[in-house]
Amino acid sequence: MPAVAFKSLVPLGVAAAMLLSACGSSDKSASSSDTIKVGAILDVSDGWTSLGKQGQAALKQAADEYKAKTGKTVEIKVIDSAGDAKKAAAGVTTLADEGYKVIIGPGGSAAAQLAEPVATKRGVVLISPGSTSSLLAKSGDSLLRFIPDDRVEAKAIVALMEKAGVQELVPVWRKDLGNEGLHASVTAAFAALRGPTSVSPGVSYSDTKTTGFDQTAAAVSAAVKTASAKGKTAVYLAGFGEASGIVSAASAPATTVTWYGGDGLVGDDSFTKDSKVAAATEALCLPSPQFGLATADKSKWEPVLASLAKANGGQSDAFGVISYDASNVAINTLAGSGSGKSGQELTDAVVATPSGL
Repeated sequence: MPAVAFKSLVPLGVAAAMLLSACGSSDKSASSSDTIKVGAILDVSDGWTSLGKQGQAALKQAADEYKAKTGKTVEIKVIDSAGDAKKAAAGVTTLADEGYKVIIGPGGSAAAQLAEPVATKRGVVLISPGSTSSLLAKSGDSLLRFIPDDRVEAKAIVALMEKAGVQELVPVWRKDLGNEGLHASVTAAFAALRGPTSVSPGVSYSDTKTTGFDQTAAAVSAAVKTASAKGKTAVYLAGFGEASGIVSAASAPATTVTWYGGDGLVGDDSFTKDSKVAAATEALCLPSPQFGLATADKSKWEPVLASLAKANGGQSDAFGVISYDASNVAINTLAGSGSGKSGQELTDAVVATPSGL
């Protein structure tokens, strides 16, 4: 099955501008082995599970399609990082020890930040389907990303705020690399629109916090009260599923303004599975940006979305397609020009693969 969308690869370590490479399966293989090994480090049981579960399904689908076309087996090993950056970094060591040279993931930026030095040292390549932090855009490492960085997302969400006439912004964010990057980019974009005094110092919370958000919610209400005295106010919330605890605990005056979210909130059932949280989410509005897919390429990505939804309890979105593309690139790299390579040579082979598909 063909993959999708925008075909644009950038040099090693530089954040991609819609790095959804055109995919397919190649009949070429420089390896005499009938088995290709692709690892993955994804949040399956906790953390960014909407991405993790789709990534798992996407890798299996790409592997099954490759075997159907070539007869060659793709050996998959998925390590559940469960929202823990340290587990993600340890997972790189585990997979490298077992001979996995190309790894899909980690999904989030904080995990990618810890995992990258381990990968570079071991000569393996990470292909992250979800990391957006612009702080990770650097050359000479082993981290490649198939997604635009947080500055692109910031432009989109601030444009929505501008259309709604928002004059004052109260940011609320989880203190990890990815969400701190979103906070920095969104507040910078909003300040450029409304002026530096239009952005409240805001409220941050620990990246390990999962419950007990009453104090955080109270601090948000206090910040909203101060900001609202100056003009129409909104809250920007950057986090993952745990942020549903802030939404649930929110009270007036914070509940009288519109809230906007980061991409880590999209598709997380923490905001919908509990009726109280779902009602609170709906009351706050909470529009959150999602990466879109080019209408012109619908014939390519629509079948991918449909098959992923079938395999994943109805859940599929652009992140699933990104994961599918990343999986195909990994498989074809190891079956072709990347066979037997490691380190910079392997990274170069991954970068070169999409143009040959």
